Amino acid sequence: MLDATLDQLDVGVLVIDTNGTIVFVNTLSEKYLGIKREEALHENMGDYFQAKLNHKPDLLTVLSTKKEISRSAVPFGGKYYDVVMKPLIRNGEMIGAIGETTDVTEYVLEQRKLSQAIRDMAANIVPVMSKLGVLPLQPLSGMAYNDEYTVFLEKALTSCLEIKIEYLAVDLTAVVDANEMFIAFLQRLTNCLRLVGVEAVFTGVRPNVASAMADMEEYFADSRFFTQLSQALEYFAVIKE
Repeated sequence: MLDATLDQLDVGVLVIDTNGTIVFVNTLSEKYLGIKREEALHENMGDYFQAKLNHKPDLLTVLSTKKEISRSAVPFGGKYYDVVMKPLIRNGEMIGAIGETTDVTEYVLEQRKLSQAIRDMAANIVPVMSKLGVLPLQPLSGMAYNDEYTVFLEKALTSCLEIKIEYLAVDLTAVVDANEMFIAFLQRLTNCLRLVGVEAVFTGVRPNVASAMADMEEYFADSRFFTQLSQALEYFAVIKE
C-alpha cells in the first residue's frame, strides 16, 4: 500500500537502510536515474551507484552525518534536478535515509533563456547621435527577482559607459503593465545612471504603467516624462546645445 502510494508521487523517491542498502525505489526515481528497480533493490547503494552511474551518492553522507542535504539544479543525464536527502527517524533512532528528486529542467532552461534575454535587452542601448541613446525596454513576465533586475542594471550601466552615453531615453512603449518591483527597478535605474553621469528620461508610458508609477510618485519626483520618443530626443538636442 505504501509502495503504491509513493509510486504516485510527482518526485523520485529512493530509500536506504542504515547499512546503505537500497530498500525502495519508486517509478520516477527509476526514470530519473536510469536504473531498474528490480536490479537496485537490496544492493549496497555505494557499490551499485559506482558500478551503474560512476557516482558516489550523497545519500550515504546523510547516514554518517544524520543531517539533511539539499542540492539545486543538479545536472544529470541531460536534465536538471533538485535533490533533498534526509535521515529517516523512528522513535528517536535513525532507521535509514530518503532521497527525493524533482525534475526542474524546464524551470532551469527557462531561467537561462530569461537571463540571456535580460542581458540582450540591457545591451540594446541604441546610439542616436553623439552621447545620446535610447533604451527600449521590453516586457519580461518572468523577470520577477532582484538578482535578475541586478543583472539587467549592471549590463545597462556598462553599455552606457562603453558607448559614452550621457543622455538616455528609457522607452516604455512595449511595457503594458508593471508591478511594484518593476517600478522600484526603474527608480534604481535612473539613480544609478545619474551617479555615472547619465541623464535619463522616460517615454511612451502606457496608462497601466503610469498608474503604477503614480502610486510611487516619490520615486520619480526628479524624473522627466515625454509622450513620444521624438519629444525626448528634441529635449536632449536642446540641452546639448
